[in-house]
Amino acid sequence: MDRSVFSTLQKYWDEKKDGTRMLLFCIGSYVGLMKRVFHDDKEPLYGRTTSQIRIDPMDYRNTRKILDDIGLKGEEEKITAYSIFGGVPKYYEILSMVGKKELGKTVIAAFLENGAPLAEEGNNLLVREFGGSYMTYFSILEAVSRGKCTLVEIADAIGFAPTTLGKYLFELANEYGVIVKRIPATEDEFKSKKGRYFLKDPLLKFWFEFIRKNKSAIEIGNFNVVLDQVEERIGSFIGKRYEDIVRELLIHYNNRKLKGFEISFEKMGSWWDRSGNEIDVCAFSKEKMLLGEVKWSNKMVDVDLAEALMEKSRLTGWKGRFGYLICSKAGFTERCRRFASDNDILLLDIGDLRNAFDALP
Repeated sequence: MDRSVFSTLQKYWDEKKDGTRMLLFCIGSYVGLMKRVFHDDKEPLYGRTTSQIRIDPMDYRNTRKILDDIGLKGEEEKITAYSIFGGVPKYYEILSMVGKKELGKTVIAAFLENGAPLAEEGNNLLVREFGGSYMTYFSILEAVSRGKCTLVEIADAIGFAPTTLGKYLFELANEYGVIVKRIPATEDEFKSKKGRYFLKDPLLKFWFEFIRKNKSAIEIGNFNVVLDQVEERIGSFIGKRYEDIVRELLIHYNNRKLKGFEISFEKMGSWWDRSGNEIDVCAFSKEKMLLGEVKWSNKMVDVDLAEALMEKSRLTGWKGRFGYLICSKAGFTERCRRFASDNDILLLDIGDLRNAFDALP
């Protein structure tokens, strides 16, 4: 791009804006570039914006419609695709072009083959976003992708002092939207010391976890190294995104009924403590707390998980009433269904999840 266009635009904007009926939109897909153009005080267009709109990736509800259009009809197929490609339409254009339905073949065509359209997507995204500071941000994101999720863990992994890391984490979370900071749902977001950081973009997470770390094997055509790792770990990889999808579903059904259960909450997230106890879904209002477990497994959920969930409720310190939710890809044993019926537990299998999303406007 000829950078003089910004000076030219500044000249005509300053001269004509008061006497011209005009609404000018400037659209860019890279946050870093837009920041430099409009927020750097050395740039011609600094201070000229009157409003800023951030367009986030699509949620699962809307992405499902695209997946239908490109031929992915089963809910498990849709969740798998969304867990890898997220809510960016460009990636589904590529997925449609690749035309593969079996996961291994899709990974080869999209990420591994010579000239694969997403082979360097992670590098390209980060270099364009962060420019000269690329390596610092890259190191942080790589550490987060390896499961280093607390401030101290990330700092230790990249050799930074924890006190110097806050600036970068804040920018990655709040300005670039590449990571998300989460705290236990029951805690004050400004006071909690239990913050954890996670990669927000599913494709970037997939790229770090399976593509970036196997670059040498990919370069010599040893794709089986990647495919074996995908086959081994894809269940847990999808499982984390499945939790997000279930929480999204609950947001859509807030103050409504889901399979006859009244869903009502003022705050939602997940919950954990320093002893390693975790609960996937924690949503509550003044009167009631809904706790939930989400399982992406080929094994049916039995009554032991329901009993454990009810037992863990005591750890939250909540003094009001409890409700319970279990969402399972593979469904539930008959014994679990009877226990759930007796204890007012909402059970959702993948068919229930499909029907619930289908019923949304």
